[in-house]
Amino acid sequence: MKVIVPHAEQIGFEIVDIDLAASSASLIESIKQLIYIHKLVILRNQRITPDQYVAFAKKLGIPQIYFGKNYHHPTYPEIFVSANIPIDGNKIGVSGTGQYWHTDCAFQSEPLSFFVWRS
Repeated sequence: MKVIVPHAEQIGFEIVDIDLAASSASLIESIKQLIYIHKLVILRNQRITPDQYVAFAKKLGIPQIYFGKNYHHPTYPEIFVSANIPIDGNKIGVSGTGQYWHTDCAFQSEPLSFFVWRS
């Protein structure tokens, strides 16, 4: 079941119960349009593997691999790990990434874009 509803705070949209692993080209284009128009899209209730996550990200554009290797997923460098729960007593990734708004790689001479838009 695919449901797209305005987010309660009127900042973006929330997409509920969508199968990202089997998303069609038209659905990807709809998600891109929602991002451009509303700046925020929340994808709730996802139960996908890291492989499916990376495949979905590649449908949106070219995933950026973060320069700090200590924040990479062990198998998928495209996945930036943000966690506040240690695994086997070890700190994994970054614990405070969601505490403030920021833009990754804005310091580069040519900052990253989300994806190339073709209308």
